[in-house]
Amino acid sequence: MADLLTQTLLNASIDTRIADNNANDISEQDVRESMKDIVDTVYGAMAAPGVRVITANDAYVTGDKTVISNAGSTITYDLPASPSDGFRMEFVSTAQDFTIDGNGNTIDGETSQTLAASSAFTMIYSSGLSGYRVVSVNGSYAP
Repeated sequence: MADLLTQTLLNASIDTRIADNNANDISEQDVRESMKDIVDTVYGAMAAPGVRVITANDAYVTGDKTVISNAGSTITYDLPASPSDGFRMEFVSTAQDFTIDGNGNTIDGETSQTLAASSAFTMIYSSGLSGYRVVSVNGSYAP
């Protein structure tokens, strides 16, 4: 059901953009707008609680679980300053590099991590490890 809904929403958004482009000259801005519309449509219709799409610098909001960057330039997202052990976040970057700031905590020993465009990672906080640990990158285990 979800796959059919996703495909239907994607097709509708793409068909609309094609119909609007009578001159057949698709610019980079057209592509960015189309990607934003697709992400907003799909995640707006199907998003589970805690999924948020951001397009500018932003910070943790109570309840964030997955943050999707769909910005036209590199942006920064600040993690919570006082997370609990086991706190987990997922990040997805669709268009540009996406910097995640530890907000006073380390991420794999660094103050921040940059997620390359078109990639994803998951991290978990542990006070025993003195900060956040990236546990998967693009769906694969990260040792």
